[in-house]
Parts: sequence; C-alpha cells; structure tokens
Amino acid sequence: MDSAPAAHSLAAHLETRHPDLIVQVTTVPPQNPEQFLREMRPNLCLWFSPYKSGPLTRALQLTNCKTILVNEDGTLDLPGRAALRFLLAVCCDSHVSALAAQKRGMPVARCHATGPVSVLPDPPACNEAELEDLTDQIMARPVWLALMPEAAEMPAVLAAHKAALQATHRSLLILYPGADIDGDSLQRDLKAEGWHVGNQMDFDNPSMITEIYIADPETPIGLWLRLASVTFLGGSFGSGAGCDPGGAAALGSALVSGPKAGKYAETLKSLRNARALRWVETEEDLPKALADVLLPQHAAALAGAAWQMITQGAEATQAVTAIVEDALDLKVAS
Repeated sequence: MDSAPAAHSLAAHLETRHPDLIVQVTTVPPQNPEQFLREMRPNLCLWFSPYKSGPLTRALQLTNCKTILVNEDGTLDLPGRAALRFLLAVCCDSHVSALAAQKRGMPVARCHATGPVSVLPDPPACNEAELEDLTDQIMARPVWLALMPEAAEMPAVLAAHKAALQATHRSLLILYPGADIDGDSLQRDLKAEGWHVGNQMDFDNPSMITEIYIADPETPIGLWLRLASVTFLGGSFGSGAGCDPGGAAALGSALVSGPKAGKYAETLKSLRNARALRWVETEEDLPKALADVLLPQHAAALAGAAWQMITQGAEATQAVTAIVEDALDLKVAS
C-alpha cells in the first residue's frame, strides 16, 4: 500500500492548523534510519507503514527520537521491546491491529485504533448560479455523468445509456469528454445515430427531449458532479489513466468503475471493499450495472457508503493530529 498520499494529507492538515510548524515528508524510506534522524533532528517523527523494524529499533535506541507509528496497511511490525519506550503512540488501522500491538508490549494507553488515514478530498468547485440554472432546466430528471470517457469506451457508454432510458425514460447522460474526443465531432456522430443531443459549447441548454448533453471540458467538473446522482469513471475500461473518484464521493455521486484503476487503485480498492462503488468487470456488463445503480435507493446506498468512508478517513486524520499536537504541546490559535 502506498502511504504517501496519507502522509501528505496529514502534513497539510497539520500545517493548516499550525502555520509555524515545519513539517517535512519523505516518501522514500531512509536506508539508514539512524543517520536520517541524526541529520534531521526532528522534535517528533511519524513513521508510516511499511517500515523495517530492525533498523528502526536501533535508530530509536541510539537517537532517543520521540516517534509515532502510523499503521496503514494492517501489517503490524513493531520495533523491539527495548525501543518501545520511545514510541509515544501506535496509530492502528483497526482494533485488531491495536490489540496485536498491546500483545507485543505496547501499553494500552498508547495504542490507538484510529482507522486508516485518508486523503481528504476537497469537493471540486462550481459556479453556484450556473448550478441553479441547470438544476431548474433539468427539472429533477435522473442524471448520470460519464466523466472523461475515452473514444474506445463510447460504445459501452451509449449502450449503458440505452439501458438507462429503458429503465427510466427521462434519464439524461452528461458527457464530459476525455482528451481524445472532439466535442463537435462527437455531437455530429451522436445526431447521426438518432440521439437528441445538446452541446454546452454551442450555448445549448438541456431541454426535456435532450438525451445526451455534451459538457464543455473547460467547465469545472464540480458542476456536473453536483448534478449527477451517478458517475462513471472514464478510462476504467480503456487506458487505465483513471479519474479521481474523491470529488464524486465527496459530493454524493454514486461511483461506477471498470477494472482499470490506474493511479487511483488504492482509493478504488478501499471504496470497493466498503461497498461504496459498483465495480464492473467488462464493458458488456456496464448497461445492466448502470441501470441498476440509477435506481434512487441503490445510488443513495453507494453514495452514503462512500461518504461514510471519507468521513472515517477524516476522523482518523483528526485523531492522529490530536496525538501529534499533544506530543508537541501545540495549541491551535483562536
């Protein structure tokens, strides 16, 4: 598991709360922890898993550095007992890991089941007036968003929309094209196939007969994520370049993804494990999955689970932050 995003997220949160605090993040584990600690001379060191307990044990004994371990991946590898006294706390991803730390000699008071620290996504911004206008024009129609689909994925996206229209004849597909799709050419092709198409770049507004609305790629994504109850992550059947699922999850849009997760693999894995995402193995399965997720109760369940996961990650970040602040006797300016 890559702990770098969680480490950067925690560092940013600490710096926001304490502007005078100097926080340095290194995402490359030092080959020689002792030398690293002697050179950096930190007041407090946070080690995110995975790490090698042997070198860390020696480093803590020789440098007396106050340390907090953050266990992110469920694999608990504590330093030797002689070095445990230098550990101010062990922040575990689960109660199981916290109990394991206690059995290895960590005092109960210094074992914290904080949960996994998550990157806290900032909801993408949008123009509120534009959002209000589009909401009025759409008039409570079921809306789903194909977010940056690639050209090769378009047949699957259109097949999914046909299934959506059969299930709910008023459904509207918003297409936010990927980099290899030209909006004007796409509009011509869709009209030739018989679709009722609107194009934001032509200053069209979605009408009651609009079946597909092509978004201007220059428009902030946050606008469309707020309008769509369901978001399909483009690229997940294609190159695997992937779209960041955090914004959709933070804004309550239920997520649908193919099997190619790219650089967001860890986030999507967590969402899938939390049953906060509809995972679709093949393009042929997308129409049925999309029609199912568009049902209000199913979309709400997925979006709610995703929001709960994000909230838990935020709570973990707050918990670790409180432990750091206590260790350094930091006070938040009022």
